[in-house]
Amino acid sequence: MIRGVIFDMDGTLFDTERLYTIAWKQVGEEMGYSITTELLNQCRGKTAAIIRGIFEDTFGKEFRYEEARQRKDEIFMEMLARDGVPKKKGLMDLLSYLEEKKIPADINYAEIPSLRIEAKQKLEEETRETTLTSYEELTAKDVFDEAKAGDAVASELVDVLCNMLGTAMANIAAVADPEIFVIGGGVSRAGAILVDGIKEHYAAKAFHACAETEISLATLGNDAGMYGCVRLLF
Repeated sequence: MIRGVIFDMDGTLFDTERLYTIAWKQVGEEMGYSITTELLNQCRGKTAAIIRGIFEDTFGKEFRYEEARQRKDEIFMEMLARDGVPKKKGLMDLLSYLEEKKIPADINYAEIPSLRIEAKQKLEEETRETTLTSYEELTAKDVFDEAKAGDAVASELVDVLCNMLGTAMANIAAVADPEIFVIGGGVSRAGAILVDGIKEHYAAKAFHACAETEISLATLGNDAGMYGCVRLLF
């Protein structure tokens, strides 16, 4: 008896793995490396540290992994902005079946864009004065704190993040039509500045029928996902 279904989003509901492959191969062409599908298959499900090791073992220690990864993310987000999120074949039939059989379903999605990496990249090109340059080791919390204090560059970085998350949620809502989006993990500590920004971008991109979907912060912190999974099944 199936009591509930928990989906991993990337590669399961949406055909994002194919986009990542395209993005990595384009990075390889730009940087002068042959990044093959076989190489990328070795990286599936691995941590960033392990993936770095795989690339360095393949191309040598001189391979600029962080630069390549940032460029890959840029290309990936450009494809999403241009073409939307590609759904896996049969996804809508599966969701219709679960709804018909009244089988509860949920999505486990933990990965968000790295605000720290985005900030580092932006500061390399930024000519305006910003308090972000006073930090020796800049963190996402620092960016949010300075945005709350009125720093223009920090505010722009937070807006970029909120746009990414709001767009992703709008795409999810178009498929799954959830009753609520609950934001957990460390990023949720940013509070209202995060939720308000996401709501603004979500409302601008979501279909009219789901534009009023509630977006809220998790009250259980980093344990929210685990509590939700247990509650869904039991």
